Amino acid sequence: MLVVLRFRVPTAARSGFAAALRHLERHLRGCSGLESLHVGTAVDDDELHTVVTTWDLPKSWRSAFTGAAGRAAFLPVMAWLLDEPTAYSDAADESFTLPAL
Repeated sequence: MLVVLRFRVPTAARSGFAAALRHLERHLRGCSGLESLHVGTAVDDDELHTVVTTWDLPKSWRSAFTGAAGRAAFLPVMAWLLDEPTAYSDAADESFTLPAL
C-alpha cells in the first residue's frame, strides 16, 4: 500500500511545520508494517511538501494514526494537509488492475 500525504505550508509557518513533521516521522518509523518513508519538498514549489510511505497492509497504515500516540503525531500537521486521496493500491500487487482506456 502506498500512502502520499501532501502539505501546503506558507513560508511563515515552515519552522512549526518542520517540528511537527519530525514528530510525525519519528512516530511513523516506529509503526509496525512500515516498509519505507520518504519526506520531500517540491522542486518548483517550496511551499509544497510530501510524506510518501509504503505499508505491508492497509490495516498497518490505519493503525498508525489511531490511538493517542497516532493522533498526537498527526494532529499537528493536519492544518496543512491537502484535502485529496492519500492511499493507493500498489501496482506490484497482483490484485491491482489498470483502468480501462
